[in-house]
Amino acid sequence: MKLSELKSIIREVLAEQSNKRSVESQKNKDFKFEAKKSKSKYAYTNEVAKTDWRFEAIMKLWDNSGLFTRKKIGTLVMRKPNATRDQIVKELYDLGNEDINMVVDTLKLE
Repeated sequence: MKLSELKSIIREVLAEQSNKRSVESQKNKDFKFEAKKSKSKYAYTNEVAKTDWRFEAIMKLWDNSGLFTRKKIGTLVMRKPNATRDQIVKELYDLGNEDINMVVDTLKLE
């Protein structure tokens, strides 16, 4: 094998490796772009608003209830019976419509 043939083989191998790296980096860029695109302010239209009647009813029940009911709400919302009010509020904001409806139905609120 001549030196020129060896050099051409090495160039081909290096070119293949650089192509693989560029394809992988492009995939990573595409993934990062999709992640940024999904974080727009219009992406989360299913979240519960502060003025939603279901949110207000759950928090009113939390404020006017005893320890057992608070543990029940904490378990339903966060699967954590000793959750604080701030944790419940934060988690309720992130719930979707189906999840908040399940909580309201379980607590029998209307």
